[in-house]
Amino acid sequence: MTIEKADLQVALEVPAAQTGGFLRTLVVVVAAVGAALGPVLTLSALPSGFPAWGGVAVVAGQLVVAVVAIEVARRGGQGQSDGGR
Repeated sequence: MTIEKADLQVALEVPAAQTGGFLRTLVVVVAAVGAALGPVLTLSALPSGFPAWGGVAVVAGQLVVAVVAIEVARRGGQGQSDGGR
């Protein structure tokens, strides 16, 4: 797996048998960071006249998406073959 951004390049080798677990871990980490930073950034970006109920709805939606992503990653695709784990 190679991650590239501008002048930064990171290469990571993961055994094929561990790729699924690694990707699930990445999803959980990204969702957790998003759950923490998303609402803060949203609330700081809202215009001053934005209705409070709208801000609450947007933040709640962000948190729901993060929780669903974490739950899906945690379950690891139940119903699919996972190699006997």
